[in-house]
Amino acid sequence: MKHRVTRRLLKSRNNMQISLDFENYEEAKDFVENVCFNPEEDYTHLEDSNDFHEEFHGNKEIVSIDKT
Repeated sequence: MKHRVTRRLLKSRNNMQISLDFENYEEAKDFVENVCFNPEEDYTHLEDSNDFHEEFHGNKEIVSIDKT
């Protein structure tokens, strides 16, 4: 099942959002951990009870993983 990673920049002028699709959850999670995360930020992890949505909240962005 495909997964979509979305980055929303919180303090950008146009509320910029970038989305990428991945073949599976492992690829999406790897991308989030190795590319999206800024080592200077502390992210809070939120997960839906139905396992279709995960969010990671930082000071400057929100990164989410959704099943598509």
